[in-house]
Amino acid sequence: MSVVTHVDVPPQSKNETEVLLKRLAEESRKDDGNVRYDVFQQTAPRTNHFTVLAVWKDRNAFDAHETKQHTRQFREVLAPMLGAPYDDRLYTAQ
Repeated sequence: MSVVTHVDVPPQSKNETEVLLKRLAEESRKDDGNVRYDVFQQTAPRTNHFTVLAVWKDRNAFDAHETKQHTRQFREVLAPMLGAPYDDRLYTAQ
């Protein structure tokens, strides 16, 4: 299962968001069932837009990741900084 997540924050929150996403990626790569976890930052002028590409062994691995302390803590800290709704999109290979 692949998950593409879009994270938009106001420009003044960009640096803090970079740190949060880097920490989330490092922790998420240790989760059971994680195959890949990459964070991308859009080029100028929208450097406050990030995209996360995560690949999980299956839906159960993704669901378990969603309940982990590091995932919940990331969302709690990020929530007040968001400039647009947190946008998770789940995909399966056909």
